Amino acid sequence: PIQMSLFLPVPKADCAAECDKLYMPVEIAWSAEQQFFGSRKDVFTKMRNRYCCSSHKAIDASNFPLVFIEPQAGTSRFLYSTLAHYISANGLAVVIIDHHNVTYWDSFSDVLVWGSMSWSENENPEPGLPADQYAELFRRGQDIFDFVTALQDISLLSRHFPAFKFNTPLGTNHL
Repeated sequence: PIQMSLFLPVPKADCAAECDKLYMPVEIAWSAEQQFFGSRKDVFTKMRNRYCCSSHKAIDASNFPLVFIEPQAGTSRFLYSTLAHYISANGLAVVIIDHHNVTYWDSFSDVLVWGSMSWSENENPEPGLPADQYAELFRRGQDIFDFVTALQDISLLSRHFPAFKFNTPLGTNHL
């Protein structure tokens, strides 16, 4: 499946409750610390983000321009969540995407419990990367197109953000 994180802007005045969440799942944090520091340093494992976890008002998600971030640093999309928080705090919806068979970091069992979104057109993708770089770029574009199409269904937002009410799905005309 395609793994992704979605960040939505919620005006502070509309926020009914704020919650804390780890910057990234612990197992992924340990792997990132090993990658960047050579050992566990309890840097990423202790970082937390504060976010709005419910709203007083229904959200008209069609008003948010949509930004996709595709991490290419050989690490998890979670490393980019601070950037996504900043962008969404300025009024844009942000999707950080890990394409299937490209980023192996998010194969840990707690990722869905932690709160990631997943969506899959192909439940059993071919193992490994395509040898042809053009084929890889095409597949990545197709992944984004397929997910943009899925975002046009308001039930996707309702399933992944049950504490929020949505009047409209995300607008996919402003990417």
